Amino acid sequence: MPVAWRVRDSASPMLRVTVSQQRQQARPRPRRDGGFTMIELVMIIVLLGILAVVVVPSFNSRPFLARGFFDEVKTAARHAQKLAVASGCETRLAISASSYALQQRAGCLVGAWSAASHPARGGDYAGTAPDGTTIAGADIDFHPDGASGGGAVTVGGHSFTVAVTGHVSGD
Repeated sequence: MPVAWRVRDSASPMLRVTVSQQRQQARPRPRRDGGFTMIELVMIIVLLGILAVVVVPSFNSRPFLARGFFDEVKTAARHAQKLAVASGCETRLAISASSYALQQRAGCLVGAWSAASHPARGGDYAGTAPDGTTIAGADIDFHPDGASGGGAVTVGGHSFTVAVTGHVSGD
């Protein structure tokens, strides 16, 4: 039961005010206009920190680099076949443990192998594998009619084959 006091006021001789009314007048409740509380902000920051620790290390770039290098070697094989047909000269995709290079015969069908130039970048058409990526396979020669000796190349777990017709297929 609320307690009442008698209060003198100049406007009215006697005014009854209960304790609950007095408390409401003394401390109005704060209004929330739609912002975030400090606790909510701290919890979001903690959750973002946990996600950063768990998710970011899983984005290891090595598989992406290996796949990109595989695509580069496969494109080089396709280009070697087209270059052999277009130039009328034998072309080779030379494979080593950590790199590849496109080569053409100096005398078109006979003679030593020399580096073929890259059509877009200029310079030698060659590439080196990213760290931790290996290449397995033998050199593949393409003849002026587009045919090849055939073969298979594996780059970091992905592989492609070159048929004797010169068709390049795989991952």
